[in-house]
Amino acid sequence: MNIKEEGKKIWQIRKKINRKHIIILSFFMPLIVMIGCCIAFGVQPFGDNSLLIIDGLHQYMPFYSILYDKLKSGGSLFYSFRAGLGINFLSLYAYYLSSPLNLLILFFKKSQLNMAVSLIIVLKVAISGLTAGIYFSSKSKKPGLPVLMISMAYALSSYMVGYCWNVMWLDAIMIFPIVMMGLEDLIDRKDGRLYCFALFYAFMICIFVVIWYILYSFKSVKQFFFRGIAFTFYSFLAAGMAAIMLIPAYLGIKQTASGESMSLPEHSFLTNAADLLNRQFAMWTPITHDNFDGNVNLYIGIFTSGAVSTK
Repeated sequence: MNIKEEGKKIWQIRKKINRKHIIILSFFMPLIVMIGCCIAFGVQPFGDNSLLIIDGLHQYMPFYSILYDKLKSGGSLFYSFRAGLGINFLSLYAYYLSSPLNLLILFFKKSQLNMAVSLIIVLKVAISGLTAGIYFSSKSKKPGLPVLMISMAYALSSYMVGYCWNVMWLDAIMIFPIVMMGLEDLIDRKDGRLYCFALFYAFMICIFVVIWYILYSFKSVKQFFFRGIAFTFYSFLAAGMAAIMLIPAYLGIKQTASGESMSLPEHSFLTNAADLLNRQFAMWTPITHDNFDGNVNLYIGIFTSGAVSTK
């Protein structure tokens, strides 16, 4: 082996190690930030507070309580008499509780459920950083600090600040980067397996995926149409696998009062274009709309420069 080949091999090993370290840090840095926030605000087990507000307390916690009892006692997942004269628990489970991470509640006492769900939120935020790190590092020639910072920004975004109490939707944010990685594998390498399984896990991303596919930079019109056949096939396959949860959830929603008159919401602007542009600069007062009992969700954005170099 000559010096040039040996140097190339060392560089490849160094690149692999750097990528591995960045991915690990993409998980642990958001985790440390979230734990620090829990300590600062006295969230259980560091105090008596919780990350759950609004529906997180009024609805989700009773659902977790029912799930906990069923998992511990081996009760049926199809029905429950814990609410009213009885409820269809399968549809409720499919919509609210089907995340595999919810099984972690079994490691806690029932009196610790609030803490358990808060910790699940923290874990989902950290995993969001991990998946973002995997995706962005795969697109970078030299994964480094920029990849780590972007991954952290994704995991600790304004959406997480405002809606982390909607614990069931965090799975979509958590798996989203893997869905996009799988879609690019399908387009660039004709391998749709990762895309199919990732979309199966978070099928609610399907609308965005269709938009992304249409706007993707294809090499030719021929590639667009032929990859489109594979894209359609794997998308329907993911839908078929996800139907085991989608169908019960849909049927359950249709039986509710709001489900009988489901329609697209009316479109309206919360602010004008000039004001929205101003909000993108640092040190500017964020847009605030305190229209519910959990106080305000903050959305703060800044124009950034620099990007992860791609292959």
